[in-house]
Amino acid sequence: MGPSMSTESDPIHTPLFSEFADDPEMAELIAFFSGELKNRISAIQDSLENQDRDTLLRLAHQLKGSAGGYGYPSISEAAARLEAESRQAADDDTAALHAAAAELIALCDRVRAA
Repeated sequence: MGPSMSTESDPIHTPLFSEFADDPEMAELIAFFSGELKNRISAIQDSLENQDRDTLLRLAHQLKGSAGGYGYPSISEAAARLEAESRQAADDDTAALHAAAAELIALCDRVRAA
C-alpha cells in the first residue's frame, strides 16, 4: 500500500470512535447512533440540494446535540458550524454552507461504533 493509501497518517480516512467506546453501557446506544448517521446525512444532503434552509437548520441542530451526547464532539462542533451557516449564508453565496456540510459529512463517514 502506497503512502497515499495509508489510513494512519490520513485523518480523512481515520476511523472516528466515540469517547464512550470503552463504556459497555453505551455500546448499544453508540451502535444505534452510528447506524442512524447514514439516514441523517442523507436528509442533510437532500435539504442542501433542495435549498431547504429550515430543514437543514433543524437537522444540523439535532445532530449537534445528539452527537455530543454519544461521545462525538467533533461531529457536534461541525454540526454547529453547519447550523450557523444555515442561518447566515446568503442565497447567492452558499460556498461556506456547502463547505460546512461537506466537513460534517466527511466526519460522519468516518464514524465507527466499536
